[in-house]
Amino acid sequence: GHDRDELRARSRDLTTYAGELLASRARGGALDPRAAAALRPVLDVAHKYENRRIAVASVLGALRDRESVPALIRILEVTRIASALDAVGKEELLAATAAALGAIGDPAAVPALSKLIGAPGRYNDEPRAAAAVALVACVDAAGKAAAIDDGVLEAIARAIDQADDDEYAAEMHLAYGALARALPGERRAAARQRLLELELELDPGGVAMLARRAALVIATGEAPEGDTAASLRARVHAALRDPGYDHDAAIRSLRIVLAIAARLPRLVDAADLV
Repeated sequence: GHDRDELRARSRDLTTYAGELLASRARGGALDPRAAAALRPVLDVAHKYENRRIAVASVLGALRDRESVPALIRILEVTRIASALDAVGKEELLAATAAALGAIGDPAAVPALSKLIGAPGRYNDEPRAAAAVALVACVDAAGKAAAIDDGVLEAIARAIDQADDDEYAAEMHLAYGALARALPGERRAAARQRLLELELELDPGGVAMLARRAALVIATGEAPEGDTAASLRARVHAALRDPGYDHDAAIRSLRIVLAIAARLPRLVDAADLV
């Protein structure tokens, strides 16, 4: 009845809050790594709302637990979203799993993450963005040994072209730029040109346009110079010093700007980070 449904809802909420707390402690180095052994078996147990596996994936990612990588990859391989209705639970599970693999940074996850990036349907947008960011981390970890399929970059380019959300467009731009940067010379130049040729209607002063301009620089594989560097530096400075009054929007914007700063550190004045 109603009471039982309410109890289940509260149980899901508690699982979510507990997962967030444990993940936060793990990121701060305050969670015993031995906890991972108790959590790993949960990854193989599917649940209707998937709140348990979402929480556990987040904690294991925060612990950077490499022994959980095979189970996390299996989740990506077997979990498919067939429709918007089918996305309940699965969408967040795929995103959390991809993010965990990115936090761990194991190159073994590259094929599964690449496949998720190419998954069709707007209901895969959240997992796609998480997978793109995670793929960058795994490619960075692999170094020159990383194999990036052209189809992955094309899937990200299509996602950018179809994006109607600034944060999503910004994340995908930065992932594209970072992946293009990892390519050898001719492929890198071709990938950058593909991004340049996209005809997008972006707010000139918005975070997506800033990310686009940064991505085009990142894709060259070289540090920005001259007018390009000065213009980007001014935009990054403004975004860090005045992120706006809407708390949630400001947090999202700052996350994107800090991701740009991580790739192009010369654009940031240390005073902007105080």
